[in-house]
Amino acid sequence: MSGDRRRWRRVASSCRCWILGECRALYALVRNINRGGVFVAGIAPFQVGEEVSIRIEGPRTGADMVARSRVVWARQDEAEAMGIGAEFLEITAGRQLLEQLLSEGE
Repeated sequence: MSGDRRRWRRVASSCRCWILGECRALYALVRNINRGGVFVAGIAPFQVGEEVSIRIEGPRTGADMVARSRVVWARQDEAEAMGIGAEFLEITAGRQLLEQLLSEGE
């Protein structure tokens, strides 16, 4: 039995995003995305439980997606999977970009 508890299928991505915390900002690479959240690669200065704003840049349309989000896990010591997982709490703009990314990944 798989340990994967995700409700939605992940889709690979190469979009860039800004993650904005209370006193920090990070420009990073989105590795995968689904309806419930995102995995962002790299060293991220955010703590589990921290609320952040994530702005994902559209690859072609120029329309960004903005989501109020919560960091649900963070890895800083594994070379292959360093980064954070964040769940979307509310998509405040650009839901059409999320739908586009998910449909392209099918």
